[in-house]
Amino acid sequence: MRQWIRLAAVIPLMAAVVTPAVSYPLLVPPLVLAGLGSALFFAPLASAMLSAVAFEEQGQASGAAMAIRELAAVFGVAVLGLVFAGHGGYASRPDFVSGFVPAMWLAAGVAAAGVLAAAALPAGSRAADGVVCCRTRRRSAPGAFAVRACPR
Repeated sequence: MRQWIRLAAVIPLMAAVVTPAVSYPLLVPPLVLAGLGSALFFAPLASAMLSAVAFEEQGQASGAAMAIRELAAVFGVAVLGLVFAGHGGYASRPDFVSGFVPAMWLAAGVAAAGVLAAAALPAGSRAADGVVCCRTRRRSAPGAFAVRACPR
């Protein structure tokens, strides 16, 4: 949960510090935090999604998760680009900031809504319920593994 909050907190920080006179080195810390937040977000998210489904369904879950992530990126870029273009542009530094700041505030609102939605999810998982996946050798195929649920 902390990584989600960190990622969501960086976006309003960017919107608050950007002015036409801001230097690039001032933007490096928020950009680094955003990169770290993304790195700390996607690996546990994939793990949580795959642990929430049966072993036989993990391929489908992985494919669905990737498709949803790609669609979210496409819609995010499109919507934020529209907000940016509607409020500013690339003609000058003040024009750029006029579009960038509202786009970042919208992104911050969406990120905050995501954190609240994630916090509202039930906390239970198969691993937390005392069931983990165990790999056992099958007799039918040499070197093949079967995955079954077993108590800790």
